[in-house]
Amino acid sequence: MREPFALYEFFIEGRRRAESHVLLHITEQNPHDETKGALFVVCEIKHGTIAQIEHLQKMIDDIESGYYETDQTSKKHPFEQTLEFINHRTHHILQKDAGEVDCFVGIIEDNTIYFSIHGEPRALLMYQEQKSWQTVDLLEGRTNDTDDTIFCKVTKGTLADDDLLFIATPEVTEVFPLEELQQLFTSHTPKKSIETIQNHFEQIKDDLSFGGLLIHQPKKKKHLHEKKESLTIIPQHNTPPPNRPQKTELPRPETNYRPRPQTSKSTEPLWNRILIGIGKNLVIIVMGIALTIKKFLWWIGRQFLVLFLIATNHGNQRQTIIEEYRQGMRQKKQYIEELSLLSKLLFLGTIVLICVLSGSVIFMNKKKEQETVVAYQTEVTSIIQEKQQEAEASLLYGNESKALRLLEEIQSLLASLPVDSETIRITKEVTDQTENITKKLQKIEETPVTLVENISQYAKTSHMAYINGLLFLYDNNEKEHVLFHPGTHIVETKKYDTISSMIDSYVPKEDDEIFFLTNEDTIASWDEETKSMEQKDITYPQEKGSIRAMATYNRNLYTLDPIQNQIYKHTPTVTGFTKGTPWLQSNEADLTSAVDIAIDGQVYVLKQSGELLVFERGKQSSFNSASIQPPLEEPQEIWARYEYDNIYILEPRNKRIIEMTKQGSLIRQYTSSQWNNPSSMAVDPEKGLIYVLDEGNLYSIEIKD
Repeated sequence: MREPFALYEFFIEGRRRAESHVLLHITEQNPHDETKGALFVVCEIKHGTIAQIEHLQKMIDDIESGYYETDQTSKKHPFEQTLEFINHRTHHILQKDAGEVDCFVGIIEDNTIYFSIHGEPRALLMYQEQKSWQTVDLLEGRTNDTDDTIFCKVTKGTLADDDLLFIATPEVTEVFPLEELQQLFTSHTPKKSIETIQNHFEQIKDDLSFGGLLIHQPKKKKHLHEKKESLTIIPQHNTPPPNRPQKTELPRPETNYRPRPQTSKSTEPLWNRILIGIGKNLVIIVMGIALTIKKFLWWIGRQFLVLFLIATNHGNQRQTIIEEYRQGMRQKKQYIEELSLLSKLLFLGTIVLICVLSGSVIFMNKKKEQETVVAYQTEVTSIIQEKQQEAEASLLYGNESKALRLLEEIQSLLASLPVDSETIRITKEVTDQTENITKKLQKIEETPVTLVENISQYAKTSHMAYINGLLFLYDNNEKEHVLFHPGTHIVETKKYDTISSMIDSYVPKEDDEIFFLTNEDTIASWDEETKSMEQKDITYPQEKGSIRAMATYNRNLYTLDPIQNQIYKHTPTVTGFTKGTPWLQSNEADLTSAVDIAIDGQVYVLKQSGELLVFERGKQSSFNSASIQPPLEEPQEIWARYEYDNIYILEPRNKRIIEMTKQGSLIRQYTSSQWNNPSSMAVDPEKGLIYVLDEGNLYSIEIKD
């Protein structure tokens, strides 16, 4: 007796199931009839329809059952007889508009193989000759298939000891050429070779599916080279049907189709039979549920139809339907009345029992849910209290970042609680307890303010500049300006018709003049001694500038251009300033939406998004303003000087002024309930005051030590 052949398989499902569908079918040799051998099929359908796949799968089942049920005759082998029968039923598979089919079907009996091919699957025989491996392509020289017959002929051959027969879908050799396949199979064991192919295809993750088999005849005696003989071509009888269905995309997944081995019931293990029985029962249950759902949906649809007919009286059916319902109700009433007293009592008792049981289940579930909610609320409340205590301790020891993180965790825990009256109570208690921690952490102080003057009675103003104890107040769209002396409360109004609308101002540390930026990107200078306005010459590297703000340092003027993502440096001249040169050495920093600039040796750029960028010698420096909580929202102005340690930022949205160090640490936040929409500020560190302009009212606050 020869050693039984070894069979190894691989299958990889593609990402696009509509592109290709692979079927692998292997029927193990029946131990009670070894003469029949084993059946195997490798098949691929490209762009196939659902119906075509179903017909092809049914065809494989018919080949299996037909082959094993057909007896050997003197004229034809059972495999050949089966394929002749199959060829009469292939018109559903080979329709003109159906997908492309590549199929290899074969039988192995001892060392003899019978096979037939349709399309262009890959079939390679590898054998040794004179201590070297040779490869034969079984499809080489094969004539094209006909349009109405799926299997034209049957080929017979033998497998010698140690021969390898590799069968796969067509695209496998696109990835693994013949030379690579031979090198792989002859340098590794068959199992290792197939595992290598499987792993490789899984890694490339192609749109198509791949599958195949490797048949190995174990070596036991001297090699016998393969001999092949072609059997008679099976006659072609079928013609394509006139009506062909349109090709549709596959809605269901690919299957590695593998029927149950052909074994007799008497040899089936008990455990397998139990599992099969359970599976059958599950199928029956699922089908029963599906049938119930189908009937329920049919009943719902019928009720909607009845309501539609009653509402519209379509076909004058309203009265007929109403009468049918009345008759049905009368019949049910009569049926109940005819029941015996015992039946009525049993029916009533059943209804009461169902109601009691249903109510008990609902009550128990509701009670369990409430207990779960209460337990969860208690647990979360305990965790929140612990985190509050930990946050207070962190704040006491100066670990502000940890305290901030703990407060964020507390808010997340509160958000996870179910919304009910108890949660509202817990939230209020926690909010009250954490409010003081939050204020300490955010360093927000309700600051006493002093109303200095109502400027709106003199002119409309929204911006101001502070020079040598004098406030210059102006508005973008007004020609009337106000000069105000806070010490004496003397008010002067001035009009400078020759100057365009002023959008920004800056006072050099020398305190001798104010520079104004206009909406036409021009520069004007106001002299503190003469109180006169003078236009200054200035140009920019870009023909049309988009200057948003400016600042001076060592008499040089720096202008901010968010559109060009650049800061220009202008040196002074007799009549103004030079054309200016780009100061930033690269465009890595994003100055989009920048609103103001300040200089103290370093350059600070304030963005409308709340981000604060710091530059030194034309390059961006690291700066972290995360300690500002809540984060900045649409800040308006920034103030910084070389001789003072702190930075001040005005944010109108949250009505606050932020005081922070030049290293990014928050000192405090000034706010007042009297402010409505502060639009501008002026800082006087020597007097320890900050002036705030809010809707025409001028306020002052004291800078705390």
